[in-house]
Amino acid sequence: MEKMLHAAPVHATLPECFIFPADKLPQAKATSGAVSLPIIDLSLCRDDVRRAILDAGKEIGFFQACI
Repeated sequence: MEKMLHAAPVHATLPECFIFPADKLPQAKATSGAVSLPIIDLSLCRDDVRRAILDAGKEIGFFQACI
């Protein structure tokens, strides 16, 4: 693994093709500060958990599973 990391190219800066133009960046929207995150009960039946994860992904855009 270490040899693979040494063989990888080293970039001092991010290549231009990966830089999104500043005028195209999404603008931050003001929020009330209150955030309601979905809580998913992993002890439910598999179909209910699957549906809850899909809904959380659609509503919030991400989810975190804690064990």
